[in-house]
Amino acid sequence: MECLLDVDQWHNPSMTPHLLRRLLAAAVLAVVATACGDAELKPKVTPDPRLNVTGPPSMNLEGTITVAAAAPLTDAMKQLEQAYEDENRKVKVELKLGVSSELASQMRHGTAADVFATPDEADMKTLEQAGLISDRSRAFTRDKLQIVVRPGNPKKVQGLADLANEPIRAGWAVARVPAGKAAAEAVAKSGKQITPDFQEPDSKSVVNKVAQGSMDAGLAWASDVKAAGNKVSAVEVQPPTSVIYPMAVLKATKNLAAAQSFTGFVLSQRGQAILQGLGFLPPQ
Repeated sequence: MECLLDVDQWHNPSMTPHLLRRLLAAAVLAVVATACGDAELKPKVTPDPRLNVTGPPSMNLEGTITVAAAAPLTDAMKQLEQAYEDENRKVKVELKLGVSSELASQMRHGTAADVFATPDEADMKTLEQAGLISDRSRAFTRDKLQIVVRPGNPKKVQGLADLANEPIRAGWAVARVPAGKAAAEAVAKSGKQITPDFQEPDSKSVVNKVAQGSMDAGLAWASDVKAAGNKVSAVEVQPPTSVIYPMAVLKATKNLAAAQSFTGFVLSQRGQAILQGLGFLPPQ
């Protein structure tokens, strides 16, 4: 700070006591303003450890949300639930797992939920047309069909056409679930007439049948094939057949902030790492 009064001025004969007191008061105020000015102009901010950046404190979330998710997401949702609750200790995530079409039907008839996640875009569109979606659905992951075979592929299955061969006992999920719909579409695109020897309630059941040796080959989600580990092997479907999983917050949610926070977490780097670690694909 520059000196407000030169030393010579203190000895100026024209300096009256009254003027001297006024100058001293001004000097004191200037010192105080200089010392405090920076603190007032630069407010303190609290680092947000989750983002590893300096910013305002994150929203204080609390309460319970119900996430309705299709059965193929069972393992993924359990891991996402745990990871999200670790970061948001005051929020409880309750999972409602089941057949996608049945969950959608329940919500159309008034069953409460905050978030809906499904591999069936048609089920999501049904809810959108009924005006039950808060904003819009967003793709959060993908999965693809694979031909699941016994370890080492003893029947030498190379593609969909081989499933039509008489010695090979093959199957896939029933048509009312997304895995069954995708399998039927893949077979239709192949141009081959393939009649399944088995039709299972879902993709995971197909993988289990192959692992147990009851079935030689089947069409199942890659995430379920990966979950089975070395109990099975996989052959790629050509051309590739994948499905997009949309997710949305429901208009009837009673905890909009937490519901939006959960969907954001699923789309975050940590959420995507969990999904891809289980064999799911990036949404795009």
